[in-house]
Amino acid sequence: MFGAELHKYFFCNLIEQFFFEKQMKNANSEYAIKSFRILKKLFVLVLLMLFVNFNIFPQSQLSKRFLVPFKSEISKLYGYKDKFSGEVVVEAKYDYALNFNGQIAPVELHYRWGYIDSTGREVTPIKYDGTYSFYSGLAVVSSFNKFGYINNTGKEIVPLKYDYADAFKQDLAAVGQNGKFGFIDTSGKEIIPLKYDDIKNNFNGNYAIVGINGKFGFIDKKGKVILPFEYSNFRTLTNGMYAAKKKGKYGFISENKEISAFKYDVVDIKYDLLYGKINDKFIFMNNNGKEFKYQLTKELSYIGLTSAKLKNKYGFINKHGDVVIPFKFDYVLDYNEGYAAVCVGCSIDSLGKPHDGKWGFINDTGDIIIPIIYDDIIDSFKYGRAGVILNGIFYLVNASNEREIPIEVTK
Repeated sequence: MFGAELHKYFFCNLIEQFFFEKQMKNANSEYAIKSFRILKKLFVLVLLMLFVNFNIFPQSQLSKRFLVPFKSEISKLYGYKDKFSGEVVVEAKYDYALNFNGQIAPVELHYRWGYIDSTGREVTPIKYDGTYSFYSGLAVVSSFNKFGYINNTGKEIVPLKYDYADAFKQDLAAVGQNGKFGFIDTSGKEIIPLKYDDIKNNFNGNYAIVGINGKFGFIDKKGKVILPFEYSNFRTLTNGMYAAKKKGKYGFISENKEISAFKYDVVDIKYDLLYGKINDKFIFMNNNGKEFKYQLTKELSYIGLTSAKLKNKYGFINKHGDVVIPFKFDYVLDYNEGYAAVCVGCSIDSLGKPHDGKWGFINDTGDIIIPIIYDDIIDSFKYGRAGVILNGIFYLVNASNEREIPIEVTK
């Protein structure tokens, strides 16, 4: 490093001297001398920056390898090579090889698995039936249908004694033995006793869903029961949101509490809206379980707006259930090309078809862009125009209400 700094010193001084002599030959004024001094300092600064860029990384970092598995074209076996230089670091001698996870990588030989380090040293015996990803610094390994955990140096932290083992979440992992399940910490200590018949949720949040005698409840990280064991038919809807059955009816649970009544025949989620069904009637609600008073007139749309009905008036909602266009029309048609036909004064027959009234069009913010003056709508917007009837005459109108191609309609 000292040698490099010395080279910088002599080189910069050489450059300074060159520019000084050059400048003095061309100008002798005090202004020129001051300008030169500023220029000289800037030039030296640029040179120093260049030297720093070339010497900022220690040689040990520059030479650090990034190993990736490769397959030999000759032996068809796997080894590891440096991703950038292509240098073979671990010879191809394994039946299969996976990427490094921290300091070690899993390799397979003769249908058994183990781990090697970046030098190719086997840090564990090649003896496992399976190896899995690391979580909280530990990975599940198995041998002869028994499961345990190793750390990222290959050391077995939890002996292979369990019939079932899951990845660590929130520093706890679900394990099973002799048909019973519980939870251990990263040291292998059993924090929650192995007394449950089933586990539905391994602490994705602050709670786990566990079962006894066919009924499920919620426990916290200390094993304390948060929701009693009275639920069945658990189903994950979204992160932290579940559908479940209690006393023959369905409802919703979020994290650790009921957010809806358990009164529905069926429950599910559509985009961001929860819904339940009672006697063929669909009831939609938000993520807090609050029921919306309106009814959807058709399937909820992920893109754009969906028509809905409240007290015999129509409006539009978005995929979150928010009312975007108030319920003030007597009938509406779907949006097409950004515009929806709306009717005022329509009467609805027994088949749900509109009659009479006046029609117009609104945009996706509810503004009336074509006056509500037309007797009927023949077709919604297509290619920038819609078909309407006024006083027995068929017109094509654009979004500016400009009428085209008048054709008389015979009643």
